[in-house]
Amino acid sequence: MNLVTQIQKVGIKQIVTQIRKDPDKNILKLLDKAEKWDIEKRYTPKIRGIRVYFEEPENN
Repeated sequence: MNLVTQIQKVGIKQIVTQIRKDPDKNILKLLDKAEKWDIEKRYTPKIRGIRVYFEEPENN
């Protein structure tokens, strides 16, 4: 296994751990980061659609 793959695995594990601690708060933080990392704006509409669900769970 190469270094890049190992770093990706560690990063994913940390993300999952943080979401499990406080999903309501941390999923929104993850969506913020995902939108920031989407430099080409290919996934921004999808991210925003998911965000609406988590920001207003009573409306879904």
